[in-house]
Amino acid sequence: MPSGSYNKATARCCLSSLLAYEQGATYLENEDSTYFQPVTDTVQYDNWTLVFRVLAGSGQETYATWTNTGLHHDHWLGSKDMELGCVSMNASKPCNTLFRSRLLDDWQKLKVKKVRVSLFNNSLQVLNLIFDGRNSDYINWFSPDRVLESPWNDLYPDHYYNSFSLPGIIEHQRHFFINFYYYGCPGDTGWLMVGDKPGDRYVCDWESYASPVILFSTSSGAVTWGSSPTRHQYLRLITWVGRNGQLADRRNNAAVFLLFVPISVVQIPGAVYHKFKGVDVQMPCLSVRTGVRGLSSCVALCQRTATCRAGSYNSAMRRCCVSSLFAYESGVVYEENPNSEYFQVPTDTVEYSNWTMVFRILSGSSQKVYATWNRTGQYDDYLLGRTGMQLGCVTLNGSRACKTLFRSRLLDTWSTAAVKKVRVVLASNGQEVVNLVFNGTGSTYMNWFHPSRILQSPWTDLSTNSSKYNSFSILGIDVHSRRFFINKSYGGCAGDVGWLAVVDDI
Repeated sequence: MPSGSYNKATARCCLSSLLAYEQGATYLENEDSTYFQPVTDTVQYDNWTLVFRVLAGSGQETYATWTNTGLHHDHWLGSKDMELGCVSMNASKPCNTLFRSRLLDDWQKLKVKKVRVSLFNNSLQVLNLIFDGRNSDYINWFSPDRVLESPWNDLYPDHYYNSFSLPGIIEHQRHFFINFYYYGCPGDTGWLMVGDKPGDRYVCDWESYASPVILFSTSSGAVTWGSSPTRHQYLRLITWVGRNGQLADRRNNAAVFLLFVPISVVQIPGAVYHKFKGVDVQMPCLSVRTGVRGLSSCVALCQRTATCRAGSYNSAMRRCCVSSLFAYESGVVYEENPNSEYFQVPTDTVEYSNWTMVFRILSGSSQKVYATWNRTGQYDDYLLGRTGMQLGCVTLNGSRACKTLFRSRLLDTWSTAAVKKVRVVLASNGQEVVNLVFNGTGSTYMNWFHPSRILQSPWTDLSTNSSKYNSFSILGIDVHSRRFFINKSYGGCAGDVGWLAVVDDI
Protein backbone atom coordinates (compact mmCIF):
# COMPACT_ATOMS: atom_id res chain seq x y z
CA MET A 1 0.00 0.00 0.00
CA PRO A 2 2.13 2.97 -1.22
CA SER A 3 -0.56 5.65 -0.76
CA GLY A 4 -4.09 6.57 0.16
CA SER A 5 -6.75 9.29 0.15
CA TYR A 6 -9.29 10.28 2.80
CA ASN A 7 -12.39 12.46 2.23
CA LYS A 8 -13.76 13.78 5.52
CA ALA A 9 -17.05 14.93 3.99
CA THR A 10 -17.94 11.46 2.77
CA ALA A 11 -15.83 9.58 5.37
CA ARG A 12 -14.37 7.64 2.46
CA CYS A 13 -10.90 6.05 2.63
CA CYS A 14 -9.17 4.73 -0.49
CA LEU A 15 -5.91 2.79 -0.37
CA SER A 16 -3.92 2.39 -3.58
CA SER A 17 -0.85 0.76 -5.08
CA LEU A 18 -0.19 3.94 -7.06
CA LEU A 19 1.41 7.16 -5.92
CA ALA A 20 -0.44 10.36 -6.79
CA TYR A 21 2.09 11.46 -9.37
CA GLU A 22 2.20 8.16 -11.29
CA GLN A 23 0.78 7.90 -14.79
CA GLY A 24 -2.10 5.67 -13.72
CA ALA A 25 -3.39 8.18 -11.18
CA THR A 26 -5.37 11.39 -11.62
CA TYR A 27 -6.25 13.97 -8.98
CA LEU A 28 -8.36 17.07 -8.41
CA GLU A 29 -8.20 19.84 -5.81
CA ASN A 30 -10.67 19.23 -2.99
CA GLU A 31 -10.49 20.94 0.41
CA ASP A 32 -12.26 17.99 2.06
CA SER A 33 -9.64 15.47 0.95
CA THR A 34 -6.20 14.55 2.22
CA TYR A 35 -3.65 12.50 0.34
CA PHE A 36 -0.96 10.49 2.14
CA GLN A 37 1.95 8.23 1.22
CA PRO A 38 5.03 6.78 2.93
CA VAL A 39 7.90 9.23 3.23
CA THR A 40 10.45 8.67 0.46
CA ASP A 41 13.61 10.56 -0.44
CA THR A 42 13.27 10.10 -4.22
CA VAL A 43 10.57 10.10 -6.91
CA GLN A 44 10.42 6.90 -8.93
CA TYR A 45 8.69 5.67 -12.07
CA ASP A 46 9.15 2.07 -13.25
CA ASN A 47 12.60 1.61 -11.66
CA TRP A 48 13.83 4.98 -12.93
CA THR A 49 14.49 7.79 -10.44
CA LEU A 50 13.49 11.33 -11.34
CA VAL A 51 16.40 13.77 -11.05
CA PHE A 52 15.20 16.79 -13.04
CA ARG A 53 11.97 18.14 -14.54
CA VAL A 54 11.50 21.20 -16.75
CA LEU A 55 8.15 22.62 -17.85
CA ALA A 56 8.20 24.63 -21.09
CA GLY A 57 7.14 28.24 -20.68
CA SER A 58 7.35 28.19 -16.88
CA GLY A 59 9.83 31.08 -16.75
CA GLN A 60 12.38 29.04 -14.76
CA GLU A 61 16.10 28.98 -15.60
CA THR A 62 17.02 25.43 -16.59
CA TYR A 63 20.83 25.41 -16.50
CA ALA A 64 21.08 27.62 -13.42
CA THR A 65 18.78 25.21 -11.56
CA TRP A 66 20.62 22.11 -12.83
CA THR A 67 23.94 23.46 -11.48
CA ASN A 68 22.49 24.91 -8.25
CA THR A 69 24.30 22.65 -5.79
CA GLY A 70 22.34 22.17 -2.57
CA LEU A 71 18.92 22.74 -4.14
CA HIS A 72 16.90 19.56 -3.43
CA HIS A 73 13.22 18.80 -4.02
CA ASP A 74 13.22 15.07 -3.23
CA HIS A 75 11.16 15.36 -0.03
CA TRP A 76 8.56 17.15 -2.09
CA LEU A 77 5.56 16.41 0.18
CA GLY A 78 7.26 18.35 2.95
CA SER A 79 7.92 21.40 0.77
CA LYS A 80 5.48 24.32 0.75
CA ASP A 81 6.60 25.32 -2.74
CA MET A 82 6.56 21.87 -4.33
CA GLU A 83 3.17 20.80 -5.71
CA LEU A 84 2.13 17.37 -6.95
CA GLY A 85 2.27 18.66 -10.51
CA CYS A 86 6.01 19.26 -10.17
CA VAL A 87 6.70 15.53 -10.12
CA SER A 88 3.91 14.44 -12.46
CA MET A 89 4.22 13.51 -16.12
CA ASN A 90 1.04 15.50 -16.79
CA ALA A 91 2.03 19.12 -17.35
CA SER A 92 -1.54 20.39 -17.01
CA LYS A 93 -1.24 19.88 -13.23
CA PRO A 94 -0.23 23.02 -11.26
CA CYS A 95 3.48 23.60 -10.74
CA ASN A 96 5.39 26.85 -10.24
CA THR A 97 8.95 25.53 -10.15
CA LEU A 98 11.43 23.06 -11.63
CA PHE A 99 12.27 19.81 -9.87
CA ARG A 100 15.89 19.07 -8.91
CA SER A 101 16.98 15.95 -7.01
CA ARG A 102 19.78 15.69 -4.46
CA LEU A 103 21.09 12.87 -6.66
CA LEU A 104 22.63 15.46 -8.98
CA ASP A 105 24.96 16.43 -6.13
CA ASP A 106 25.73 12.79 -5.29
CA TRP A 107 26.10 11.60 -8.89
CA GLN A 108 29.54 10.04 -8.68
CA LYS A 109 28.66 8.13 -5.50
CA LEU A 110 25.59 6.52 -7.06
CA LYS A 111 27.24 4.24 -9.63
CA VAL A 112 24.78 5.45 -12.26
CA LYS A 113 24.51 2.96 -15.12
CA LYS A 114 22.06 4.73 -17.40
CA VAL A 115 20.54 8.17 -17.85
CA ARG A 116 17.24 8.67 -19.60
CA VAL A 117 15.99 11.91 -21.15
CA SER A 118 12.24 11.94 -21.83
CA LEU A 119 9.92 14.51 -23.34
CA PHE A 120 6.24 14.37 -22.42
CA ASN A 121 3.30 16.22 -23.94
CA ASN A 122 0.51 16.11 -21.36
CA SER A 123 0.97 12.53 -20.11
CA LEU A 124 2.17 11.09 -23.44
CA GLN A 125 5.89 10.38 -23.91
CA VAL A 126 6.96 11.79 -27.28
CA LEU A 127 10.74 11.28 -27.09
CA ASN A 128 13.13 8.97 -25.25
CA LEU A 129 16.96 9.14 -25.22
CA ILE A 130 19.11 6.78 -23.15
CA PHE A 131 22.78 7.37 -22.32
CA ASP A 132 25.49 5.21 -20.76
CA GLY A 133 26.01 6.75 -17.32
CA ARG A 134 28.91 4.61 -16.17
CA ASN A 135 31.96 6.58 -14.94
CA SER A 136 30.24 9.85 -15.78
CA ASP A 137 29.57 13.03 -13.83
CA TYR A 138 26.34 15.03 -13.75
CA ILE A 139 27.46 17.10 -16.76
CA ASN A 140 29.46 14.87 -19.14
CA TRP A 141 26.96 11.97 -19.42
CA PHE A 142 25.18 14.05 -22.08
CA SER A 143 27.61 13.20 -24.87
CA PRO A 144 27.33 11.58 -28.33
CA ASP A 145 29.71 8.74 -27.46
CA ARG A 146 27.40 7.70 -24.60
CA VAL A 147 24.15 7.39 -26.60
CA LEU A 148 22.60 3.93 -26.19
CA GLU A 149 19.09 4.53 -27.57
CA SER A 150 17.79 7.35 -29.73
CA PRO A 151 14.67 8.09 -31.80
CA TRP A 152 16.88 9.61 -34.51
CA ASN A 153 18.75 7.36 -36.95
CA ASP A 154 21.53 9.93 -37.56
CA LEU A 155 22.55 10.46 -33.93
CA TYR A 156 25.83 8.58 -33.47
CA PRO A 157 29.29 9.22 -32.01
CA ASP A 158 31.14 10.06 -35.23
CA HIS A 159 28.52 12.48 -36.52
CA TYR A 160 29.57 16.11 -36.86
CA TYR A 161 28.00 18.37 -34.20
CA ASN A 162 28.69 21.99 -33.46
CA SER A 163 27.06 21.35 -30.09
CA PHE A 164 26.27 18.19 -28.15
CA SER A 165 26.46 18.99 -24.46
CA LEU A 166 24.36 19.81 -21.43
CA PRO A 167 25.71 23.39 -21.07
CA GLY A 168 25.28 23.78 -24.86
CA ILE A 169 25.90 27.30 -26.17
CA ILE A 170 25.91 29.25 -22.92
CA GLU A 171 26.12 32.70 -24.52
CA HIS A 172 22.78 32.03 -26.26
CA GLN A 173 21.37 30.06 -23.28
CA ARG A 174 20.72 26.97 -25.42
CA HIS A 175 21.09 23.95 -23.14
CA PHE A 176 20.71 20.19 -23.56
CA PHE A 177 21.65 21.32 -27.04
CA ILE A 178 22.20 18.78 -29.83
CA ASN A 179 22.86 20.75 -32.99
CA PHE A 180 24.28 19.92 -36.42
CA TYR A 181 25.35 23.29 -37.77
CA TYR A 182 24.50 27.00 -38.07
CA TYR A 183 23.59 28.44 -41.45
CA GLY A 184 22.04 31.76 -40.59
CA CYS A 185 19.03 31.51 -38.29
CA PRO A 186 16.65 30.15 -40.99
CA GLY A 187 19.03 27.30 -41.85
CA ASP A 188 20.12 26.23 -38.35
CA THR A 189 19.72 22.46 -38.05
CA GLY A 190 19.65 20.10 -35.07
CA TRP A 191 17.80 17.62 -32.87
CA LEU A 192 17.10 19.00 -29.36
CA MET A 193 17.26 22.28 -27.45
CA VAL A 194 16.12 23.72 -24.14
CA GLY A 195 16.36 27.51 -24.41
CA ASP A 196 16.51 29.71 -21.32
CA LYS A 197 16.54 33.08 -23.06
CA PRO A 198 13.25 35.00 -22.60
CA GLY A 199 11.10 35.47 -25.70
CA ASP A 200 11.95 39.19 -25.96
CA ARG A 201 15.73 38.56 -25.96
CA TYR A 202 16.03 35.72 -28.44
CA VAL A 203 18.72 35.47 -31.13
CA CYS A 204 16.72 33.61 -33.81
CA ASP A 205 12.99 33.64 -34.58
CA TRP A 206 12.76 29.89 -34.10
CA GLU A 207 13.41 30.25 -30.35
CA SER A 208 11.07 33.23 -29.77
CA TYR A 209 8.79 31.63 -27.18
CA ALA A 210 8.28 31.99 -23.44
CA SER A 211 11.26 30.44 -21.67
CA PRO A 212 12.26 27.81 -21.23
CA VAL A 213 11.45 26.77 -24.78
CA ILE A 214 11.87 23.08 -25.60
CA LEU A 215 12.39 22.18 -29.28
CA PHE A 216 12.97 18.73 -30.73
CA SER A 217 12.91 16.93 -34.06
CA THR A 218 9.87 14.72 -34.70
CA SER A 219 11.42 13.27 -37.86
CA SER A 220 13.88 10.39 -38.08
CA GLY A 221 16.82 12.80 -38.11
CA ALA A 222 17.94 16.40 -37.71
CA VAL A 223 15.55 19.19 -38.72
CA THR A 224 15.88 22.83 -39.69
CA TRP A 225 14.83 24.72 -36.57
CA GLY A 226 13.08 27.42 -38.54
CA SER A 227 10.77 25.03 -40.35
CA SER A 228 9.72 21.84 -38.65
CA PRO A 229 10.71 21.23 -35.01
CA THR A 230 7.97 20.51 -32.48
CA ARG A 231 7.13 22.77 -29.57
CA HIS A 232 4.19 22.39 -27.20
CA GLN A 233 3.01 24.65 -24.41
CA TYR A 234 2.96 21.76 -21.97
CA LEU A 235 6.10 19.98 -23.11
CA ARG A 236 8.32 18.66 -20.32
CA LEU A 237 11.92 17.53 -20.39
CA ILE A 238 12.48 14.83 -17.75
CA THR A 239 15.86 13.39 -16.73
CA TRP A 240 16.10 10.06 -14.92
CA VAL A 241 18.86 7.83 -13.64
CA GLY A 242 18.93 4.04 -13.41
CA ARG A 243 21.26 2.36 -10.94
CA ASN A 244 20.22 -1.25 -11.48
CA GLY A 245 20.26 -3.74 -14.33
CA GLN A 246 22.52 -4.34 -17.30
CA LEU A 247 23.09 -2.29 -20.41
CA ALA A 248 21.13 -3.11 -23.54
CA ASP A 249 21.65 -6.61 -24.97
CA ARG A 250 23.51 -6.30 -28.27
CA ARG A 251 23.17 -9.93 -29.44
CA ASN A 252 20.54 -9.21 -32.08
CA ASN A 253 21.46 -8.48 -35.69
CA ALA A 254 23.31 -5.22 -36.21
CA ALA A 255 22.46 -3.38 -39.40
CA VAL A 256 26.02 -3.11 -40.69
CA PHE A 257 29.21 -5.17 -40.22
CA LEU A 258 32.37 -3.28 -41.21
CA LEU A 259 36.12 -3.85 -41.31
CA PHE A 260 38.71 -1.06 -41.19
CA VAL A 261 42.49 -0.77 -41.37
CA PRO A 262 44.43 2.43 -40.49
CA ILE A 263 45.67 3.33 -43.97
CA SER A 264 45.18 6.87 -45.25
CA VAL A 265 43.15 7.97 -48.25
CA VAL A 266 45.23 8.75 -51.30
CA GLN A 267 44.01 11.61 -53.51
CA ILE A 268 44.59 10.85 -57.17
CA PRO A 269 46.60 13.70 -58.72
CA GLY A 270 45.39 15.24 -61.96
CA ALA A 271 42.13 13.27 -62.07
CA VAL A 272 38.74 14.87 -62.69
CA TYR A 273 36.27 15.23 -59.84
CA HIS A 274 33.82 12.35 -59.35
CA LYS A 275 30.19 13.47 -59.61
CA PHE A 276 26.95 11.98 -58.32
CA LYS A 277 23.66 13.36 -59.71
CA GLY A 278 20.37 13.58 -57.84
CA VAL A 279 21.86 13.76 -54.33
CA ASP A 280 21.35 16.74 -52.02
CA VAL A 281 24.17 16.60 -49.44
CA GLN A 282 23.72 18.59 -46.22
CA MET A 283 27.12 19.17 -44.68
CA PRO A 284 28.99 21.88 -42.78
CA CYS A 285 30.35 24.16 -45.47
CA LEU A 286 33.79 25.70 -45.65
CA SER A 287 32.33 28.21 -48.07
CA VAL A 288 28.82 28.87 -49.42
CA ARG A 289 27.96 30.87 -52.52
CA THR A 290 24.59 31.67 -54.09
CA GLY A 291 24.04 32.80 -57.66
CA VAL A 292 26.69 30.33 -58.86
CA ARG A 293 26.28 29.58 -62.58
CA GLY A 294 26.73 25.87 -63.05
CA LEU A 295 28.42 22.90 -61.44
CA SER A 296 31.79 23.68 -63.01
CA SER A 297 31.92 27.01 -61.15
CA CYS A 298 31.16 25.20 -57.89
CA VAL A 299 33.95 22.69 -58.55
CA ALA A 300 36.30 25.60 -59.25
CA LEU A 301 35.36 27.11 -55.87
CA CYS A 302 36.34 23.83 -54.20
CA GLN A 303 39.68 23.86 -56.02
CA ARG A 304 40.39 27.34 -54.69
CA THR A 305 39.35 26.51 -51.09
CA ALA A 306 41.93 25.04 -48.73
CA THR A 307 41.03 21.58 -47.33
CA CYS A 308 38.00 21.25 -49.64
CA ARG A 309 37.38 17.59 -50.53
CA ALA A 310 33.76 17.66 -51.68
CA GLY A 311 30.84 19.88 -52.59
CA SER A 312 27.19 20.07 -53.54
CA TYR A 313 25.52 22.23 -56.17
CA ASN A 314 21.78 22.93 -56.37
CA SER A 315 20.83 24.15 -59.83
CA ALA A 316 17.39 25.41 -58.78
CA MET A 317 18.81 27.62 -56.04
CA ARG A 318 22.17 28.19 -57.77
CA ARG A 319 23.71 27.40 -54.40
CA CYS A 320 27.21 25.97 -53.99
CA CYS A 321 28.52 24.45 -50.77
CA VAL A 322 32.10 23.16 -50.51
CA SER A 323 33.17 21.03 -47.56
CA SER A 324 36.05 19.11 -45.98
CA LEU A 325 33.75 16.11 -45.47
CA PHE A 326 32.75 13.41 -47.96
CA ALA A 327 29.06 12.58 -48.40
CA TYR A 328 29.40 9.18 -46.75
CA GLU A 329 31.12 10.47 -43.61
CA SER A 330 29.34 10.42 -40.28
CA GLY A 331 28.88 14.18 -40.08
CA VAL A 332 26.84 14.35 -43.26
CA VAL A 333 23.27 13.56 -44.24
CA TYR A 334 21.95 13.39 -47.77
CA GLU A 335 18.64 13.03 -49.61
CA GLU A 336 17.56 12.46 -53.18
CA ASN A 337 17.00 15.70 -55.07
CA PRO A 338 16.86 15.95 -58.89
CA ASN A 339 18.16 19.54 -58.75
CA SER A 340 21.32 18.69 -56.83
CA GLU A 341 24.65 17.19 -57.75
CA TYR A 342 27.37 16.02 -55.40
CA PHE A 343 31.07 15.93 -56.29
CA GLN A 344 34.29 15.00 -54.49
CA VAL A 345 37.98 14.73 -55.13
CA PRO A 346 38.79 11.29 -56.56
CA THR A 347 40.27 8.92 -53.97
CA ASP A 348 41.30 5.30 -54.11
CA THR A 349 39.87 4.32 -50.69
CA VAL A 350 36.99 5.08 -48.30
CA GLU A 351 38.07 6.64 -45.02
CA TYR A 352 36.47 7.29 -41.62
CA SER A 353 38.55 9.12 -38.98
CA ASN A 354 41.91 7.76 -40.18
CA TRP A 355 40.55 4.22 -40.64
CA THR A 356 40.10 2.88 -44.17
CA MET A 357 37.11 0.68 -44.96
CA VAL A 358 37.99 -2.69 -46.46
CA PHE A 359 34.72 -4.60 -46.18
CA ARG A 360 31.06 -3.87 -45.46
CA ILE A 361 28.09 -6.22 -44.99
CA LEU A 362 24.47 -5.21 -44.66
CA SER A 363 22.39 -7.74 -42.72
CA GLY A 364 19.52 -9.24 -44.68
CA SER A 365 20.96 -8.18 -48.06
CA SER A 366 21.17 -11.79 -49.37
CA GLN A 367 24.79 -11.30 -50.48
CA LYS A 368 27.39 -14.07 -50.17
CA VAL A 369 29.83 -12.82 -47.53
CA TYR A 370 32.68 -15.33 -47.67
CA ALA A 371 32.62 -15.66 -51.46
CA THR A 372 32.86 -11.86 -51.78
CA TRP A 373 35.66 -11.66 -49.19
CA ASN A 374 37.72 -14.12 -51.28
CA ARG A 375 36.82 -12.69 -54.69
CA THR A 376 40.27 -11.50 -55.79
CA GLY A 377 40.08 -8.64 -58.26
CA GLN A 378 36.74 -7.20 -57.10
CA TYR A 379 37.34 -3.60 -56.07
CA ASP A 380 34.71 -1.09 -54.92
CA ASP A 381 37.10 1.65 -53.76
CA TYR A 382 36.37 3.99 -56.67
CA LEU A 383 32.74 3.99 -55.59
CA LEU A 384 31.59 7.11 -57.45
CA GLY A 385 32.96 5.75 -60.70
CA ARG A 386 31.17 2.39 -60.43
CA THR A 387 27.79 1.65 -61.93
CA GLY A 388 25.56 0.13 -59.26
CA MET A 389 27.68 1.26 -56.27
CA GLN A 390 25.59 3.65 -54.18
CA LEU A 391 26.67 6.07 -51.48
CA GLY A 392 24.73 3.94 -49.00
CA CYS A 393 27.19 1.08 -49.56
CA VAL A 394 29.91 2.91 -47.62
CA THR A 395 27.89 4.53 -44.82
CA LEU A 396 27.51 3.33 -41.22
CA ASN A 397 23.75 3.80 -41.57
CA GLY A 398 22.14 0.58 -42.81
CA SER A 399 18.92 2.40 -43.75
CA ARG A 400 20.64 4.04 -46.75
CA ALA A 401 20.01 2.39 -50.10
CA CYS A 402 22.61 -0.24 -51.06
CA LYS A 403 22.26 -3.38 -53.18
CA THR A 404 25.71 -4.90 -52.75
CA LEU A 405 28.58 -5.56 -50.36
CA PHE A 406 31.68 -3.38 -50.35
CA ARG A 407 35.12 -4.92 -50.91
CA SER A 408 38.37 -2.94 -51.06
CA ARG A 409 41.43 -3.67 -53.20
CA LEU A 410 43.39 -3.65 -49.91
CA LEU A 411 42.26 -7.22 -49.28
CA ASP A 412 44.31 -8.26 -52.32
CA THR A 413 47.33 -6.15 -51.35
CA TRP A 414 47.18 -6.90 -47.60
CA SER A 415 50.71 -8.29 -47.25
CA THR A 416 52.27 -5.23 -48.93
CA ALA A 417 50.03 -2.64 -47.21
CA ALA A 418 51.88 -2.88 -43.86
CA VAL A 419 48.63 -3.29 -41.91
CA LYS A 420 49.22 -2.61 -38.20
CA LYS A 421 45.67 -2.89 -36.84
CA VAL A 422 42.29 -4.20 -37.98
CA ARG A 423 39.02 -2.92 -36.58
CA VAL A 424 35.72 -4.82 -36.70
CA VAL A 425 32.65 -2.63 -36.18
CA LEU A 426 28.97 -3.47 -35.88
CA ALA A 427 26.76 -0.44 -36.42
CA SER A 428 23.03 0.05 -36.08
CA ASN A 429 21.38 3.16 -37.59
CA GLY A 430 24.74 4.88 -37.85
CA GLN A 431 25.75 4.14 -34.25
CA GLU A 432 28.60 1.79 -33.40
CA VAL A 433 27.43 -0.95 -31.03
CA VAL A 434 30.45 -3.31 -31.12
CA ASN A 435 34.12 -2.46 -31.65
CA LEU A 436 36.87 -5.12 -31.86
CA VAL A 437 40.51 -4.27 -32.60
CA PHE A 438 43.14 -6.81 -33.71
CA ASN A 439 46.91 -6.66 -34.18
CA GLY A 440 47.46 -6.77 -37.93
CA THR A 441 51.27 -6.67 -37.93
CA GLY A 442 52.69 -9.49 -40.04
CA SER A 443 49.27 -10.91 -40.80
CA THR A 444 47.45 -12.02 -43.95
CA TYR A 445 43.94 -11.02 -44.93
CA MET A 446 42.73 -14.29 -43.33
CA ASN A 447 44.76 -14.96 -40.19
CA TRP A 448 44.48 -11.55 -38.48
CA PHE A 449 41.11 -12.70 -37.09
CA HIS A 450 42.58 -14.82 -34.31
CA PRO A 451 42.33 -14.74 -30.48
CA SER A 452 46.08 -14.23 -30.05
CA ARG A 453 45.80 -10.94 -31.95
CA ILE A 454 43.03 -9.33 -29.87
CA LEU A 455 43.94 -5.80 -28.74
CA GLN A 456 40.54 -4.44 -27.74
CA SER A 457 37.18 -6.09 -27.12
CA PRO A 458 33.75 -5.16 -25.68
CA TRP A 459 33.60 -8.60 -24.02
CA THR A 460 35.58 -9.14 -20.82
CA ASP A 461 35.65 -12.93 -21.28
CA LEU A 462 37.18 -12.92 -24.77
CA SER A 463 40.42 -14.79 -24.10
CA THR A 464 43.60 -14.68 -26.20
CA ASN A 465 43.94 -18.43 -25.61
CA SER A 466 42.68 -20.25 -28.71
CA SER A 467 41.82 -23.38 -26.70
CA LYS A 468 38.86 -21.51 -25.19
CA TYR A 469 36.92 -21.63 -28.48
CA ASN A 470 35.51 -24.24 -30.82
CA SER A 471 35.62 -21.57 -33.54
CA PHE A 472 37.49 -18.28 -33.93
CA SER A 473 38.11 -17.58 -37.62
CA ILE A 474 36.83 -15.78 -40.71
CA LEU A 475 35.98 -19.07 -42.42
CA GLY A 476 34.19 -20.20 -39.29
CA ILE A 477 32.12 -23.37 -39.62
CA ASP A 478 32.01 -23.79 -43.37
CA VAL A 479 29.35 -26.50 -43.46
CA HIS A 480 26.91 -24.16 -41.66
CA SER A 481 28.13 -20.96 -43.43
CA ARG A 482 28.91 -19.29 -40.10
CA ARG A 483 31.58 -16.65 -40.88
CA PHE A 484 33.62 -14.36 -38.63
CA PHE A 485 32.51 -16.90 -36.07
CA ILE A 486 33.62 -16.57 -32.44
CA ASN A 487 32.02 -19.42 -30.53
CA LYS A 488 32.66 -21.05 -27.18
CA SER A 489 30.69 -24.29 -27.23
CA TYR A 490 27.77 -26.19 -28.67
CA GLY A 491 25.08 -27.44 -26.32
CA GLY A 492 22.39 -28.31 -28.78
CA CYS A 493 20.99 -25.33 -30.73
CA ALA A 494 19.26 -23.85 -27.69
CA GLY A 495 22.46 -24.06 -25.62
CA ASP A 496 25.06 -22.87 -28.14
CA VAL A 497 27.26 -20.15 -26.58
CA GLY A 498 29.39 -17.54 -28.34
CA TRP A 499 30.13 -13.92 -29.11
CA LEU A 500 29.89 -13.15 -32.85
CA ALA A 501 28.55 -14.78 -36.03
CA VAL A 502 27.84 -13.64 -39.58
CA VAL A 503 25.56 -16.28 -41.05
CA ASP A 504 26.21 -16.38 -44.80
CA ASP A 505 23.61 -16.63 -47.52
CA ILE A 506 23.09 -20.32 -48.31
